[in-house]
Amino acid sequence: MGSGAIKSLIRQSVNLRMKGNGKFWLKDNAEIMLHARCQCLAGLAL
Repeated sequence: MGSGAIKSLIRQSVNLRMKGNGKFWLKDNAEIMLHARCQCLAGLAL
């Protein structure tokens, strides 16, 4: 994949999903949710 596709994926999966209006995450909770989301998107559902 080119860097543009990677940047788009990061923007979509992190910025839009985890940084929405009115959302507040503690560092530990955000890392756990991001890891779980990445596993789900990769087909490695919990």
